[in-house]
Amino acid sequence: MNSVWQTVKHVKQFVIVLLFYAVAFCFAMFQGGFTSWFIFFTITPFVLYAVVFQFAPLSFHSVTRDITPATLTAGDAVKVTLTVERSNRFPLCFITLQDDMTNTYTVKRRQLQFAGFRKTFTWELTHRELSRGEYTFQTLHIKCYDFFKWGARSFNVEAPQSFYVQPRVQSVRHAAVETQLEHGATNSRYAAVKDTSLVTGVRNYQPGDRMSWIHWKSFAKTEQLRTKDFEDTQSQRIMLMLDLKEGREFEAAVSLAASLLKTFTKQQSQTVFMTLGKECQVFPSLQNAAQMNEVMQHLAVVQPTSDGQQQLLPSIAQQDGACLYVSATFTEEQLYALQQLRKPVICIIVSEMQKPRVQIQNVHIMYVPPTGFNDVLKEVAKR
Repeated sequence: MNSVWQTVKHVKQFVIVLLFYAVAFCFAMFQGGFTSWFIFFTITPFVLYAVVFQFAPLSFHSVTRDITPATLTAGDAVKVTLTVERSNRFPLCFITLQDDMTNTYTVKRRQLQFAGFRKTFTWELTHRELSRGEYTFQTLHIKCYDFFKWGARSFNVEAPQSFYVQPRVQSVRHAAVETQLEHGATNSRYAAVKDTSLVTGVRNYQPGDRMSWIHWKSFAKTEQLRTKDFEDTQSQRIMLMLDLKEGREFEAAVSLAASLLKTFTKQQSQTVFMTLGKECQVFPSLQNAAQMNEVMQHLAVVQPTSDGQQQLLPSIAQQDGACLYVSATFTEEQLYALQQLRKPVICIIVSEMQKPRVQIQNVHIMYVPPTGFNDVLKEVAKR
């Protein structure tokens, strides 16, 4: 139906142009004189162009978008460079480009360009103050006009593309969440990790040592290979849960979870992360940038649910290490579910209403403001 309407509209525009030209010719014939014929011959090139324009073989075969920067967080601005190529150099007067960006809403941006004989058009546009989520481009709408917009031709080029805006990550000062050690290989909450930023001395070179560990100053003096000796630190095992139950500070809760994950990964902690909503998504091990990027993309698209995950997975209770639970709201149902774990749980509630921290059986409840998370782990360590 839409294609039929476009054909009717196309024919209608063509007929109007011809009628206008016929009226101008009749006026010149009956009126006579220099002025009448001057007007007729003046509009002739424009009318002829409008007629040819209606039947010219126009097509746009390539649309590319360059999105910068590659990594975006909530509140950032994105620059989209749109490049459009057409199949021939038929002269075009004006074209409008409309590229719709869709998230939970649709942003329509349009630009008018003088085309001429160019085969390639470039359009740079900036979207500011982006919120967290996945943004998609689907169809580029192109409209071409003649000199006086007597006629117009529309083209829709499918060019799907998307990008993610990750939650805002704030600085969190690191502090040990748990200081107790449990004996045994399976229940140990800490693992030995070499901290290459803390050099305690030098030792003789051993096969297998990395080139970056060689102490070149001592080699220059003694001509013997010596290797830096690093301090052995302890890497915590942490399980972080984010409840997706809707609340006023849901976005701040997502931001807090992302900030904690960044801090734990930077400190080489062995982190298990899960989101609790209608479905439970588990990331069993976060130890490198690729795994962290996968989690951040997941956090970019999570949405609040009316009912959080009340029945937590039984495997949670079997996990070693500190257990942190982040939520934007806290109800009796959530408290009951956490109590069933039969292990200490630190419950961090993001809320503007600050309440004193309390402990109910195995659940330690503390409230943090949505404005800053710098000392969250220090407060957690005080429990």
